[in-house]
Amino acid sequence: IWTLALTQLGGALISLALRFPQEWRTVNQHPWVLGIPYVISVLLGLWGMIVLRFAPDPWAYIDIWGIGYRFAALGALVFLATMLYRARASAEAEVRRQARIVLFFSLLAFTPVVIWLTAPLFDLSMAFNAPLLLLPMLLFPLGIGLAILRYRLWAVDQLVNRTLVYATLTALLAGLYTASIGLSQRLFVAITGEKSDAAIVMTTLIVASAFTPAKTWLQAFVDRQFKEERQGHQALRALTQRVQAFTEMTDARRLAERL
Repeated sequence: IWTLALTQLGGALISLALRFPQEWRTVNQHPWVLGIPYVISVLLGLWGMIVLRFAPDPWAYIDIWGIGYRFAALGALVFLATMLYRARASAEAEVRRQARIVLFFSLLAFTPVVIWLTAPLFDLSMAFNAPLLLLPMLLFPLGIGLAILRYRLWAVDQLVNRTLVYATLTALLAGLYTASIGLSQRLFVAITGEKSDAAIVMTTLIVASAFTPAKTWLQAFVDRQFKEERQGHQALRALTQRVQAFTEMTDARRLAERL
């Protein structure tokens, strides 16, 4: 488990650096690029498992672990360098703020373990102290989560919208189905004196016919609750576009650059 986890770490960090908090242009044009770091990680992991299982030398795993350590350190350094670049040179202010948050937490999380992983390259020996090296890494997902929540990298309003619609719809249809079965069976017994499977068939048809109208009504109701916030965002985006267009038309240098 340690061998597999260790070899996946570097590829995961490099792939994350290519798309967070903003995808690189190359990734937009060629999404398969994101898979290259993972291919390297998977190959290293398979190599490690083969060494553990079939190598005659009981200490052969040390070499593959050393390569995994260095690949993990490379992934951490690439990620930190990418966040530093995004924090300083990104054209969008929001991306710069996101990158600064992630960079701060990433430095706290990865600096101890990167020092330990790269120490052998400088002929230094450091003891493995799990609390000192691994506990700070919990700050990394915390920083990612904070950047996502703070700057709306996820469409949270849309997620809540769909959750409300389909959770409520499921509950309503489940109740309708249960009530309809009982009512239909009682009607059949009252009319014919016998139970019939036709009650279940009728109930299914009723629920199926009620699905689309119920969904449409619920969607409209939930949309009304989110309408003001969504329209506000649209208005701000429209204003931003108008201001940018005006600025480009009145600034000779920017107008020349755009031409």
